[in-house]
Amino acid sequence: MVRRDGLTDEQFHAHWREPHGRLAMRVRDIRRYVQDHTFGAAPDVAGWPHTRYDGLPAVWFDSLADARALHTNPDFRESHADETNLVDRDRLAWLYCTEHVVLAGPPMATGDPEGWKLTLLIGRRADTPRGEFDAAIHAATALGSTSLPAVRRATYALPRPDDAGSPRFDAVVEFLFPGRAELEVATASPAAGTVLDGLTPVAEPAASELAWTYEERWLWP
Repeated sequence: MVRRDGLTDEQFHAHWREPHGRLAMRVRDIRRYVQDHTFGAAPDVAGWPHTRYDGLPAVWFDSLADARALHTNPDFRESHADETNLVDRDRLAWLYCTEHVVLAGPPMATGDPEGWKLTLLIGRRADTPRGEFDAAIHAATALGSTSLPAVRRATYALPRPDDAGSPRFDAVVEFLFPGRAELEVATASPAAGTVLDGLTPVAEPAASELAWTYEERWLWP
């Protein structure tokens, strides 16, 4: 999500929490709902531009059909209407994907202590076969799950093959840390450089972005 013109960064994040987060929670088909807030600090990582987005929501459904039906779901009506107060709709991007958990970490629940993420939004090089790309994403996530200092959760998400759309990104990789200090140390570590180097042969720099975000779990079973 890119905030609408006229909103400050603080206003955007406040409005996303209240009332928008509360309105989204009314959608009974949602199984899990997370808000990832950027927080005004841009990681300096060579070759990886900072994300254009101010917020990265993640929503889980039982099926692709339920996800695609969101905009016709009566429960979503108020939340959808509120989008005009919050985001630039012309710059909204949706990614229908399947999450793969490489490092689950300790059990998590709504209201857990803070979590901070290093998020990679990755576009695939045109000359890289899909299978080779997916394997590289898995390998990089697995490497980060064992080598990044203080990492407590590592996941990647790939677009669903049964979605006929054209996804903005070809993979999303997330590494979760217990605090902002740990996030910054991990991003600057040699281990992070090795993880990113492993993606260089398959990732398209012009179609990829990197973000630091603060995770808020609104609905987490």
